[in-house]
Amino acid sequence: MKKSIFSAIAVIALAACTSQNYKVTLNLPEDKDCSMAYLTNYDTGDTIDSVKPDGKTIVFEGKIDRPTLGRIVIKEGGKITFIIEDGEITINTTPKREVVGGTLNTLAAKMLYAPEEKLDEEIDAAMSDTTLTQEQQLEIYTKYQAEVRALYNNVYNDNRDNCLGLLAFINLAYDFDKAQLDSILADAPENITTSTRVKKIIEGALNKEKTAEGKMFTDFAITAPDGVVSRLSDWVGHGDVVLVDFWASWCGPCIRETATIKEIYNKYNRKGLQVLGVAVWDEPENTGKAIIKHDLPWPQIIGAQTIPTDIYGIIGIPHIIIFDGNGVILSRGLMDEELVKKVDEIMQNAK
Repeated sequence: MKKSIFSAIAVIALAACTSQNYKVTLNLPEDKDCSMAYLTNYDTGDTIDSVKPDGKTIVFEGKIDRPTLGRIVIKEGGKITFIIEDGEITINTTPKREVVGGTLNTLAAKMLYAPEEKLDEEIDAAMSDTTLTQEQQLEIYTKYQAEVRALYNNVYNDNRDNCLGLLAFINLAYDFDKAQLDSILADAPENITTSTRVKKIIEGALNKEKTAEGKMFTDFAITAPDGVVSRLSDWVGHGDVVLVDFWASWCGPCIRETATIKEIYNKYNRKGLQVLGVAVWDEPENTGKAIIKHDLPWPQIIGAQTIPTDIYGIIGIPHIIIFDGNGVILSRGLMDEELVKKVDEIMQNAK
């Protein structure tokens, strides 16, 4: 998914021992409302401070013992990750996102985000080139992903003992399986191995391993705002093949993928295959509006938040899992044409 103005802004946190005073000013775009903003610790999620904005300006002031990865969370939606460090820092969101001021933020922008922004511009241009075939675009996108991973890998290797290394490792680690994580962490410094986010990534990788293809489904229960409890087992394990779409209303790729799912639904609904939507990381009200707006005819579990994504080790959406009639996982993570082909294969074999 293309980064928004509230995507993560990479930063460095070098070691420091003296108490530091920070002042962080965030300038909101004209079309962004905010009734309350929270400054949190990016790694632990703990709230450091909360303020009401003055018009389109949000200001946090305080003291820290050392530079720390922080995140501003806006009540109405939106998150900005940056470095809390000594001095005055201004975060602009228009015409483009940027962090102005602060030695470490400035250095981070130069080391990491300037080259990444260039890569983003190149991939955007390539993906909008209508003269390229789908195969050519896929080749270009695969190369782009490799270049981004190489960039983060270099940053991690050069900054293993500071917060920039931690941030780079977190971005890389989501692509690692449990064995790869164990191998890398065996030689990682303490700031990496003790990170709360890294521990969550390890847990997610383990859960993904437990729910890999060929494994029996793991059930979960979600209580909707009206008090009704829905379980995955209400649909899975009753004889039909079940395609489960983990999605959110704000997720552009999720909405685009519904066209493919509708194709599958129209072809196989009531012919041995069911489709179930599970709304995660989303507000139930927004989910309901999206279901109506995009005319999604299949049943939905609403308000699931992180419960199923933690259980299944899902780190990005849309994520689609297919279960056989007994509840065994047949496929996970496929989209578009690959998903259609897989469903055709499964349904052909089911006959």
